[in-house]
Amino acid sequence: WSGVTHDPKYEFFKAQILKSLADNKDRKIVVFTEFSDTANYVYKRLLADGISRVFKYSSEDASDENKKIIRSNFDAGLEDSKQSNDFDIIIATDAISEGFNLHRAGAIINYDIPYNPTRVIQRVGRINRINRKVFEELFIYNFFPTLTGELETRTKAISTLKMDLIHTLLGEDTKTLTSEEDLRNYFAKQYNEENSKNESLSWDAPYRNTWLKIKDNQAIMEQVSRIPHRSRIARKTTGTTGVVAFAKKSGNYVFAFGETPETVQVVSPQVALPLFNQIAEGEKSQETTVNFDPIYKMAKEHIFKDNTKASVDGGRKQDALNRVKLLSDLYPQAKDLCIDLIRTIKDLDALPNGVLKEIVDLRIDKTNPEKAYLELKELVPSKYLESIFETADRATNDGQLIVLSEELIAI
Repeated sequence: WSGVTHDPKYEFFKAQILKSLADNKDRKIVVFTEFSDTANYVYKRLLADGISRVFKYSSEDASDENKKIIRSNFDAGLEDSKQSNDFDIIIATDAISEGFNLHRAGAIINYDIPYNPTRVIQRVGRINRINRKVFEELFIYNFFPTLTGELETRTKAISTLKMDLIHTLLGEDTKTLTSEEDLRNYFAKQYNEENSKNESLSWDAPYRNTWLKIKDNQAIMEQVSRIPHRSRIARKTTGTTGVVAFAKKSGNYVFAFGETPETVQVVSPQVALPLFNQIAEGEKSQETTVNFDPIYKMAKEHIFKDNTKASVDGGRKQDALNRVKLLSDLYPQAKDLCIDLIRTIKDLDALPNGVLKEIVDLRIDKTNPEKAYLELKELVPSKYLESIFETADRATNDGQLIVLSEELIAI
């Protein structure tokens, strides 16, 4: 390639850019390429040709500041006061094809086409946003190899074949690769019906929507952060009565609920969240009743019950302990290992049945206990025991905490 100075692909691309901007100055443009070096090349060529309102984004440009610039210039969903108009063109790799709304742009130029056409669909999805329509028409420009290049790479043949399969199986309402695409389909109706059914039946959608509305509201989040741990209140309800508790356990979050101490059990968020949701407008919290403590104590017991220990045969466990103690008595050098093993077997119940069986079957020759010690050391290395202890310590120390609890009292 040395000595080559003319790039007809870029020249044609530049002409389309200039024409598009001249025809509609409000229609911003997104240029996609698979490769960051291509993005750098096109970006530098445009700047050198006097087209300055250009922004570049690839994985190497992924900073919070750059993401903010992209959203302010290309996201129509932002408030007017947060929008900017510093750039008309963004040149990007597929690093931007998910997670960004670019619907202030009304045109996409695919400077190259990947073999997998779903990536092209994702690219087009950046400007084809149902919830915020900016343009009546969206323009897609695709660069395919010339006939010579196509014979070598088969890019168009492979990508259009896959796109045809997508259209045939699931259907589409947009021609993404070529104007000749056949948008017929066989299963789109069934697919869309099932998909909409799943969406409508998603139990957590209202809670996720609530979270999305408040998570960026600093005033509300500060109020939430000031709620003391182990808060307890009572509320009057016409629905289910009892006590519901929400707790943190070893990095996980757990709910428990019971109408009486005898009926307390750990429940799923799907069961618990509607209980917290039984609230009337203007409602004030109440003092808990005498029924609260017995149910609350049982809820704590259920939440923090240690379910991590494996079920181990009691007889085999005791036999293994006896073998370890015998070796410790016969061979003092094995004492430290044996103490660790006794803790692992007796207190933590953390050795698998297979390992316990091998300890029970360990031959301990009273005239040569060192041999048994070396075999035991190989069977349960110190590193293995250390990892068990570290896991146990994390489970003990990693905040077991009742976050809040609520008593539901019948009106």
